[in-house]
Amino acid sequence: MRTLQITATVTDNHELTIQLPPEIPAGNYQIVLVMEEQPTQKQRKPFKFPVDDYGPLLTDLSLALIQPLLEEAQIQAQQEI
Repeated sequence: MRTLQITATVTDNHELTIQLPPEIPAGNYQIVLVMEEQPTQKQRKPFKFPVDDYGPLLTDLSLALIQPLLEEAQIQAQQEI
């Protein structure tokens, strides 16, 4: 016997619709249904955070290429102080 906690939909025709996990094989089952007294609140849609696109990642970038840029940025930062 397995216990699954799944969100189900009850239609206006009083039909129950659920989506079972793929590991449940097809067939006839004896099911015991336990449900809340009232429908649950609809799930909140996920937040849509802004996304910045900086283009494709540099895959062949080495520290030797970056080091002069870092040193220059450090010099500029010290001059601003």
